[in-house]
Amino acid sequence: MPCYCNDISNINKDIQILNRMLAKVNSLSNNDASQTSLLTRLSSNARSAATPDNIHALTEKSSNLNNRIANNRESMSRRITTEINTLKTRLTSLRTADERYHDLLLMKGR
Repeated sequence: MPCYCNDISNINKDIQILNRMLAKVNSLSNNDASQTSLLTRLSSNARSAATPDNIHALTEKSSNLNNRIANNRESMSRRITTEINTLKTRLTSLRTADERYHDLLLMKGR
């Protein structure tokens, strides 16, 4: 049974990095809302320069693009969250094994 102190430290660092990534990905939802608002205003402003036929097509294309981006962001968020949970589970197991290892060392030293 080996010592897992280095592994525990590395996993803690990985979890911190993933939590920062998750925060950044989740903050993109604010950007999504902002982009939607800008696209809506652009669509309204462009009505005078566009025909009724292509206004609908432009609005639909921008909406589809925004939906794809939002779906990708949500997928990334779920994958990062899953990885964080996997690492936390692994961390718990390593901590338990590491405590046993160090307890055995203490007992042998007596």
